Amino acid sequence: MRISILEPVNFMFRSVTRILLIFSLLPLAQCSETPEEKLQRLAGWIDEGRQAEVLEEINELLTRTNNELSIPLDKKRIHRSIRRSADGSRITWLQEEEIYIRGDDENIDSIDLDETPIDYTLSFSGHYAVALLRTESACRPVALDLVEVEELEPELKEVSCNYLPAISDDGQYVYVIEDGGITPLSTELAAADDPEPPLRIKSDSFSPKYKKVTNRFFLHQIGTRGLLIFHGIGGYYNLYTYDGQGSQIKKSETDFASPGLVLVFEGDTVSGPETPDGPQPIDNPEPDNRFGMQTVRSFAYSGGAGRWNLHGLEFGDSGLKIHTGFVANIVNHMVFVRDRREFMILEDDHLWYWNPLNDRRSMLPLLARDFELYRGGLVYVDLLNRLYIRKAPFSDLEIEMVKLRERARQKQAEARPDSANDSEGEADSETGDESE
Repeated sequence: MRISILEPVNFMFRSVTRILLIFSLLPLAQCSETPEEKLQRLAGWIDEGRQAEVLEEINELLTRTNNELSIPLDKKRIHRSIRRSADGSRITWLQEEEIYIRGDDENIDSIDLDETPIDYTLSFSGHYAVALLRTESACRPVALDLVEVEELEPELKEVSCNYLPAISDDGQYVYVIEDGGITPLSTELAAADDPEPPLRIKSDSFSPKYKKVTNRFFLHQIGTRGLLIFHGIGGYYNLYTYDGQGSQIKKSETDFASPGLVLVFEGDTVSGPETPDGPQPIDNPEPDNRFGMQTVRSFAYSGGAGRWNLHGLEFGDSGLKIHTGFVANIVNHMVFVRDRREFMILEDDHLWYWNPLNDRRSMLPLLARDFELYRGGLVYVDLLNRLYIRKAPFSDLEIEMVKLRERARQKQAEARPDSANDSEGEADSETGDESE
């Protein structure tokens, strides 16, 4: 009997071919499913106790969909600091010694600072930025033009490392904290014959509640040369406005609990008019604009533990208007989406829409460690610390998949109450393909 040495190879090849063919044909039975049929089938599986299979398929579908609709900006698994301009036109991220810039188009520029800054901040439109670099004895602010992608001259004097400066939106002045006040430093763009330049704001212009402790400054640039100035400590901050001329500031009557701002996004890139069948705001009229949702430029927190209130801030030529606050919890990060009159919030690595008028939440089909919304899309850091941008809206099917996933998790937890860590393991599978 003659036995070819190729026979085992041929047999193995035919066997593998059959297996691949079988697995390739398995999904065909479901390929013709409409979205409604798919949802009905998965809902039936949950009722049958097949939660693990439902979770596996939903996670696979959501991961595949999100990978197809998201564009990788950087797949390096490293920590990044994301910043968005207040007007939503530009997104930046700090990665080691470089600041990367992305505008409305798809071009990405970068400025190498030769060393990692302590921090940096953008002007209102994101045309300019100022970074704080450590020196041997203090820190040096560096003014940057993010449009021309260059550092501005001259080299500015050293300042304290405890306070992050701000830069005007015309790039002419960098505001630094020194001797308990605010000093404007001129860049190469400042006009020598400026008729109304900003002047030093002296320390006696501020009247903190706690005078025997060191109060801190937090600066947010608004308008062309203006500032929102939070001054205080320990959950109690006064808010001052400065119009960028002379040295006069105006104190607001409302005290604030946090010096941070919640920014507003003018539009809805992730569930907008491109998909009218997508998730829509629920019972969200605000005809009297009492919370300022139609007109505010940002929000800030007042109150204290257990009773936080979020106030809309409206600023312009007529000064600052602070709207009535509404109850809101402090979360990792949030952005107000104007068109929806809802907040996109990040909590425990999950993205949600939150409606403050009825306290309703709807989970979004995306896990992230950080995110920002700007005109170019939704920029997010996934659970593997990779940076992506998504422009496509979340579809109605994706939202319904998330609802089914939560229902399956709840059923699974009820069936096995000792499996408290199941959801953590499932979250890992939603991060997508881990290959570079």
